[in-house]
Amino acid sequence: TLPDLDAGVDPAKFTVQRWVNPSWFATNVNATCTATPGTNLCNQVNGLTVAALGDFAIGETLTYTSGAGWFNVFETSTGAGAYLGSIYTKIVGTAFNLDVVAVNSSRTGVKPGYSTNPITVELLNASDNSGALTAQTDCRSSWTLIAGQSFSLSPAWASSRATVTIPIQANASRQVRVRVTQGTLVGCSTDNFSIRPTAFSVTSTNATQTGTSGAPALKTGANFNLTAASVAGYDGTPGIDNTKVVGTPTAGTLGGSFGAAPVGTGTATGASFFYSEVGNFGLNADAVYDTGFTSVDPSATDCIASSTSNTLSGGKYGCWVGSNAVAQTTGASGFGRFIPDNFNVAYTTPPIFGTACGTFTYVGTGFTYATAVMTVTARNGTNNGLTDAPTVNYAGSYMKLSNAAGTSLNQAPYNSPGGRYTRFDALGGGTTPALDTSGLPPTAGDPAIGAFSSGSGTLTFAPGTGLAFTRSTTTPNAPFNADIALALNVVDTDAVAFAGNPAAFGTATAGNGIAFSGGFKGMRFGRLTIRGADGSQLVALPVQLEAQYWLGAPNNAFVTNTADNCTSIAAGNVAMSNYTNNLSASPTCETAISGGGVLSSGRRTLQLAAPGSANNGGVDLTVNLGASASGTTCTTVGGAPVSATTANLPYLQGNWTGGTYTVNPSARATFGVYKGSDEVIHIRENF
Repeated sequence: TLPDLDAGVDPAKFTVQRWVNPSWFATNVNATCTATPGTNLCNQVNGLTVAALGDFAIGETLTYTSGAGWFNVFETSTGAGAYLGSIYTKIVGTAFNLDVVAVNSSRTGVKPGYSTNPITVELLNASDNSGALTAQTDCRSSWTLIAGQSFSLSPAWASSRATVTIPIQANASRQVRVRVTQGTLVGCSTDNFSIRPTAFSVTSTNATQTGTSGAPALKTGANFNLTAASVAGYDGTPGIDNTKVVGTPTAGTLGGSFGAAPVGTGTATGASFFYSEVGNFGLNADAVYDTGFTSVDPSATDCIASSTSNTLSGGKYGCWVGSNAVAQTTGASGFGRFIPDNFNVAYTTPPIFGTACGTFTYVGTGFTYATAVMTVTARNGTNNGLTDAPTVNYAGSYMKLSNAAGTSLNQAPYNSPGGRYTRFDALGGGTTPALDTSGLPPTAGDPAIGAFSSGSGTLTFAPGTGLAFTRSTTTPNAPFNADIALALNVVDTDAVAFAGNPAAFGTATAGNGIAFSGGFKGMRFGRLTIRGADGSQLVALPVQLEAQYWLGAPNNAFVTNTADNCTSIAAGNVAMSNYTNNLSASPTCETAISGGGVLSSGRRTLQLAAPGSANNGGVDLTVNLGASASGTTCTTVGGAPVSATTANLPYLQGNWTGGTYTVNPSARATFGVYKGSDEVIHIRENF
């Protein structure tokens, strides 16, 4: 009844469709009953049987723009007797069947007794609706023939309806209508439909490295291009489903977008794509997709919603166009190669030098540290909105830090220990002793590069036998504080670098060098002295050792190093030679030295045993401080002489003979040569 109608509807265009899972089918509607004017509407659905009963829907079909022309075209599955119906989405490369039906002059149903003369079937590009609509044909003047899509056919007619086969279509079309002509009778399909591509093929011209090394190498966040190629006629804009991007081993995010495919090319391109992870990536099927090309076909009736299927299901294809898979197979397929944008460096375990002697260190003696560790993290930068997050795939064969000569961590000026370890010239004018780095390991294996995980790994520096300040053999230096830096450029073989290079522990400036234990950075130029002694052959003779250091200007003198509580001199380090008078070590020792040990406040007293009343004489005492020992010594009275040993403290040698600071200290000890009145050469008394 009229009160039941929605505003704006045209009852003359009503159709009745019956649901037969999974589709709706049109029926034949005729106005064969009488309606009460102004009150009731009465159309009759003819040709139904008990078997055809079920669920029905009555109303205007939104896809129809007007009444039918002399012919209409729809799916062959449309119910018998129908003159209206839908055409589903089609795909390129596959022929398809449609039914042509003759429509009566009132455009209310099938025209009975239709002529079986040949017909011409044409596919029209119906994307332009600006032309006038001809009511008799239901065609618009702006619809144009798709090139090569006109077919003369003599189909088999039955009940004014015939099935025609549309040949394989090579090109895609966003909106298509079918025009049927027989003489002067013309009709266009009331439904439009799309012929979509079957798939996209995705390629790149500058992200083509499928291996773990080699060019091209693209930084994360850097732009590259992708092309989604289909067939001519496709003019859509594909999107990207990041859930279908695969990576090695962790997928990153693929950013950027395609532009619309230019008319006629079927190919969409984008030059501003970017990737957030290290390595290579691939695409699972349908990672690139188009959801809008078939928008003229309602997904509820004409195609399978949210599907890219190219296989018919219930007579329908998927509404969407999807891409072919691009496997990520290292060395064979995929896109890449992507490298980090930058490194971050954390100074995980700073080195701490140990002083060689309590609160100071002698120039020339070695000092070392336990360990030094930097943690390096590969990051993806901030281009294209990235957040400088760690690139977790920077590991294994994608990790490119190296100690190989001339590359990565081992490039000038940090390709030698002397280039990595520098000292502050605390004394000025280059007079501060240079660093001796000969005890450090070669840079070809240092630092040790730890295994990377989640984009981070360690660089561990080995101290070897340590560092030392080179001790001059000619000129002692004043005391100074040591400020030493350890630095190198963190850069890999792909030239990915730490923005703060050089990465450094400390700086070679006043007070800013690597820490020393206890904060004691003092360096002193030292020497060891041994004092001459004389006394009675009847008592033991004390001999004093003393450590000294150079004060520098204005004093320019050596003074007792009272801070030395660590230097140790053994009795066996003192060689005994040049025996005189009755004192001898042959065949047995008549005196012996003892009392060696650690200095206290810079001093230590040795002792020579009393040789006895008949054994007056002298002996030279020399402290072996060089790398090798010389001479013999006596450690037991009455025993045979033994080879002297060395304290191996060359940094305490002096210029005792007026030459270089490479001479062992020596002194003369005498027993009973001058004693009592024998010590007086001349005496005169005045009264």
